[in-house]
Amino acid sequence: MGRRQGFLKVIAMAALLLCPVVSLASDDTLVAGKEGACPGAVGAYLLKRQVVIRKQNWVGRMLLTLTVGGNALFTDSAQSGIYGYQPFTDAQGVWECLGEADGSGKVRVMLLDFTSSTAREPEAKIARMDLEAHYDMESGEITGDAILRLAPLTVDPYDVENFNAPRDYSFSGSRLGFSR
Repeated sequence: MGRRQGFLKVIAMAALLLCPVVSLASDDTLVAGKEGACPGAVGAYLLKRQVVIRKQNWVGRMLLTLTVGGNALFTDSAQSGIYGYQPFTDAQGVWECLGEADGSGKVRVMLLDFTSSTAREPEAKIARMDLEAHYDMESGEITGDAILRLAPLTVDPYDVENFNAPRDYSFSGSRLGFSR
């Protein structure tokens, strides 16, 4: 086989391998936040949770950002390790549209973050938080439920059966803006 034929075969193989990638990235794919996939959910939200831990009421604040393209960012006021938990990092993840109609919708969010080791708990962990939330585009209000799971760093984050017993809580909040 000549040099030119070898080069043409390489080009042909590259084209065949890239075709599925090109088709996955087409405009027909529903991407979270674009038209047809909950565009009303895109934005940043200030959330509030109220939980009872060891017979004591605790209030926490969180920031949740849902981007066009399906990325999710999350920051929590408890990151310093309050409530008896290890300190932990900001979370990042993905979100998807579960439906939107008549000015409201529902989304599902999966977030991952990591704990920091402490003298009391020297093993860092991976945390997975799953949220389901309803939002109202007119008022900017959002309500939902969160499920938090922790596991050793070696656990696959998609294998929720290998995480510890889940902890759950409800939250509510509103979309951030320059005015109410």
